Amino acid sequence: ATGVRCSAPGKVLIVGGYLILDRENKGLVISTTARFHSSIQYVEQEATEAKQTNLSDPLSVSILSPQFSSKNQIQILEDDNGCIRLSEEAEQTPVYIRLCLLLGLGLARAYGGEKVIPTKPFQIMLQADNDFYSQQQLMESRNLPKSMESYSKLQKFEPVHGSLSEIRKTGLGSSATLVSSLLASLFIFLGAIEPKNGEISSADKSYLHNIAQVVHCAAQGKVGSGFDISTAVFGSQSYSRFSKSIIEGVLTDIDALTTNPNSYGKVIEQIHSLCADNDKWDYSHTLFQLPPHLSMVLGDVNAGANTPSMVSKLLQWKRENPEKAQQLWKEQGMLNDSVGELFSKLQSKYDNNAEDYITTLNACSNLPHSQWESQTAIDSQIVSVILELHKVFIDIRKNLKQMGVFAGVPIEPDEQTRLIDSTIQLPGVITAAVPGAGGFDALFAVVIDTADSRIQSTLEKHWVEWTELSVLPQLVREDPQGGIHLELSL
Repeated sequence: ATGVRCSAPGKVLIVGGYLILDRENKGLVISTTARFHSSIQYVEQEATEAKQTNLSDPLSVSILSPQFSSKNQIQILEDDNGCIRLSEEAEQTPVYIRLCLLLGLGLARAYGGEKVIPTKPFQIMLQADNDFYSQQQLMESRNLPKSMESYSKLQKFEPVHGSLSEIRKTGLGSSATLVSSLLASLFIFLGAIEPKNGEISSADKSYLHNIAQVVHCAAQGKVGSGFDISTAVFGSQSYSRFSKSIIEGVLTDIDALTTNPNSYGKVIEQIHSLCADNDKWDYSHTLFQLPPHLSMVLGDVNAGANTPSMVSKLLQWKRENPEKAQQLWKEQGMLNDSVGELFSKLQSKYDNNAEDYITTLNACSNLPHSQWESQTAIDSQIVSVILELHKVFIDIRKNLKQMGVFAGVPIEPDEQTRLIDSTIQLPGVITAAVPGAGGFDALFAVVIDTADSRIQSTLEKHWVEWTELSVLPQLVREDPQGGIHLELSL
């Protein structure tokens, strides 16, 4: 290909915070309409005619991040033994991009056979939809009211002000979506993956997922749960993680590349051998989406949380208090599992009798949860399921808050508790909570979706008028067709 553009969706972990770090627990993750886009094209708009399969001459690559007014130029070098390395300037580029290129070039060749490596300069462009970054300050500077309508007035890929360390993200997983979309674009650009009718095959997606997990963990310097990469590649899902031991060996080898670049070929071979064999992995992901006529609404709360430090503090408390932690974890695991079961029940109710289902939800949409049972002309079984969902989420929140209190971390800070408690009293709102590891930076609500979107409008007004925290309702929604998309291939 002479030009490729792939995108990957952000994620919202609605069930499974902290527990998802253990293999025996599942998490429910929603993929978002907000996407991270990676484009690659030759600087001269034509593919190379060259037949050589190495980069004996340095190859120039431009990396553009227009939202950050950033442009880096690096050189890719290859010796006679096929060892690829990046020039010293690459140290100026974020480690996620660096490792995508360094490992991606070798893995593309291993996966696609001895393809012709590009011998003409090419350019990478990275762009994230506006929902990935907090737009509150921007709206204030333009005197725009905090609203979804103001969001829609922003230009696509609005510039982000401040350095990477200064900007406020909204917790959608920009690093995982960058890695997943960039690797997909690179593989298609190099011809290692050849989509059919614009679709990447499930086998190719599995390989991309596995190498993205390796690259992402190597860049982070630790083995996370991996749900963010899995959602970026496959979309909304019920996820349980892979065992850390599966990739710890190759991560050590990748680290050693800095001191021993000549081991490149061997390292690529080991990563490829691991990632090409799904039987070596023990993660699971099964398709999940919100039941019909339910919708997710996300709010950007202007007070960020440092997820890694919160996670490490909580895990330290867990190690020091094994009995108390085990009891909490077990109880929470059962509650989390019941959410998936209740969503499945709603899907079954819809499949059996869509008309009754829609009539029931419409009736409930006009009332707060406390009055749902008083409706007589509707299906009481459906009402009992959505009420049970409401109650289970309250119990999940209580447990998470308790964990936070024990460990001294603000998983659901009191300010968020007050905002969420008031949110779930609104008509048509089934639940609300802090996503993922919690903290101050976001909240989500699951609401009944009506033709006129009145629940979202009421919710938006409530959040905008809330004074204790500054809350900006976001445009982002669930994308049931989530996962890696090939947007353009020339």
